[in-house]
Amino acid sequence: MEELKSEKTILLSSFDCSEDTGIAEVKKRVVAMEENSKRLTKQEEKYAAELEDALKQFSELREQAKNVDSAELLEQRVALQSDKIQAATSKIKAVYGEKFDPLILFDSKRDVAEMLGEEAKIQSIREHLQKKQEQTAERKKTSTKHEQER
Repeated sequence: MEELKSEKTILLSSFDCSEDTGIAEVKKRVVAMEENSKRLTKQEEKYAAELEDALKQFSELREQAKNVDSAELLEQRVALQSDKIQAATSKIKAVYGEKFDPLILFDSKRDVAEMLGEEAKIQSIREHLQKKQEQTAERKKTSTKHEQER
């Protein structure tokens, strides 16, 4: 009997209860924790299934991507990209109104390009445009010289 009383005292002290009345509160907390554990287990199963589906879709899309001509894809992407960027920019301007900041939009575009691995492509396009402008300027100079010589 004494052993049981001492064990009871040890258990009460471990639960921070001075008397038997505190045990009811501990039981409530245990029940709540068990319910939370069950809820979390269900959520884990749900998200694991969603992850499995997403991975399966990703694998299927990756297989489809192997059959796509990269040059054709790039052409289509360039054709669609400018329209989509303009549409998104218009929506952002409409939402933010006077608080719209073009610098933040530029930073966002740069961040997206980096995420997509397009930074090098953007740079090369810029270089290409710059070369075209230089060639156009040289042509104008050449045509101006020819006209002056005549």
